[in-house]
Amino acid sequence: MVTLLATLVLGFQAVKPVVSADLPKFDKKAVTVVGKVSEFKEKVAKTSKRPYTIFVLTDRKGKVNVFFQGKLTTRIKDGDKVSVTGLYQKEKKIKDRVYKNEIDATNTKNKNFGVKPVK
Repeated sequence: MVTLLATLVLGFQAVKPVVSADLPKFDKKAVTVVGKVSEFKEKVAKTSKRPYTIFVLTDRKGKVNVFFQGKLTTRIKDGDKVSVTGLYQKEKKIKDRVYKNEIDATNTKNKNFGVKPVK
């Protein structure tokens, strides 16, 4: 059994673990979530031609959508247990699209975001 947990990350130090149902309290904050991958898809954006990955991190207590710009350095698939660190948003609008309940795990120079397998 996998428990979906989030940890508020402040300067890369874990502050307080919360269950997935509490994620909306961390809107626009960095979180780390551990759970099981489902609905895994690797895609290429139509206009920019950039690769990206999307999946749902889930267990019996909750779920959260995950987005990662670029190619993952580690191969993952449905059923894998992973740790995701990124920016959680209850709702994100890009042009005419709305994305809800999502963690953007895209790694940048100033942030240690990403997706890592958990044993």
